[in-house]
Amino acid sequence: MNHVKHFIIVALMGVLAACGGGGSSSSTNTSVNGVASKGIITKGTVTVYPVSADGVKGGTPLTSGVINNGVYSVNIGAYSGAIIIEASGVYLDEATGAELTVPASAPLRAALDYVTTGKSFSLPVTPLTDLAYRQAGPLTPANIRAANDQISYLMRIDIMNTVPVAATSAAFSTATQSQINYSLILAAISKVMATQGTTLEQTLATLNSGLATTATATALNTALAAYLDPKNSTYNLTGITSIPPSLQNIGTVGKSLTLKLDGTTTALAQVQGFSVILTFPPGLLLRTDVNGVLLSTVLTKSGSTATSTVDQIIGHYDPASRTLQVAMLAPSTTTGTSSDLKAGDVITITYDYVVSPTSPIVVDSSNLSNPLFWDGTGAALTGLVLSVK
Repeated sequence: MNHVKHFIIVALMGVLAACGGGGSSSSTNTSVNGVASKGIITKGTVTVYPVSADGVKGGTPLTSGVINNGVYSVNIGAYSGAIIIEASGVYLDEATGAELTVPASAPLRAALDYVTTGKSFSLPVTPLTDLAYRQAGPLTPANIRAANDQISYLMRIDIMNTVPVAATSAAFSTATQSQINYSLILAAISKVMATQGTTLEQTLATLNSGLATTATATALNTALAAYLDPKNSTYNLTGITSIPPSLQNIGTVGKSLTLKLDGTTTALAQVQGFSVILTFPPGLLLRTDVNGVLLSTVLTKSGSTATSTVDQIIGHYDPASRTLQVAMLAPSTTTGTSSDLKAGDVITITYDYVVSPTSPIVVDSSNLSNPLFWDGTGAALTGLVLSVK
């Protein structure tokens, strides 16, 4: 059990270190700042709205402010809760070199699941945060988090904790790869607009309605390749002429595998948790945020645990070694009864290809190691086995 306890503590520390939205301490009221970009918005306006507990945007803004060279900073007073930020203004279109406008009647939006009085929060407002806004439905904190994670997963970047920069070689020279990737995706959206002859609002509506489909993924990847084509040197000012490996296959849904539990009748009646290490072959990866924490879409409950409200999955991923340590805690809610863990599927894991493989990359039970099982008292159990389905 010492191994299990240590693993769970380390994993929980990783989760706690990655609270989204960039909150930091402040001495007075709540402040919100960040970058607004569809191409960097050089001059414009941001407006911040409250969100009710049942996920409805408030009619009266908390505040508004200006955008200068992409940057905004506003104080929203003594407010705690979810917020929506809307941004509009002038930007330089990456695909055409034209000065275009995000109109106030169709602004870019971003939703944050919480802000807390007396702290400072940072978040970008971009077409990708706008897609998450559209996907969220009722803007409850849970829906906001899930939608932001969904778009982060599809676009291969942490859309909430990465700051986009101008799509120029000068800006890219001091940017992280995540910032470069963010900015290239925004440029690809501009290329879609130019190719299809649509406005930003029309383009985002189309991307949203076809999100995660082959058609949408193809449109984005084709547009990105076209933007980076050396023949496009007039408007591609980034110095990059091919798609970075970490941006391959944007907009696509990854592959998945399922962990399956089996064992003796006695052991299955007693088990209330397990842990295992899964080592992925070269060429595969799991999606994380900028802090290295797995996105919520990567590990999901399945089978007998799918609808449980008490079972928990804890995962820690090391991209260098391609190892995933994963544990499931499934405590019995009634003394003397078995937990939700039954023979069959227990956890679904979604992974991605680094680049499109020329032949299938196999993940099977041989990639599992060090399985551990325990009962309600923490005592080790035998007679159980995990396999990859």
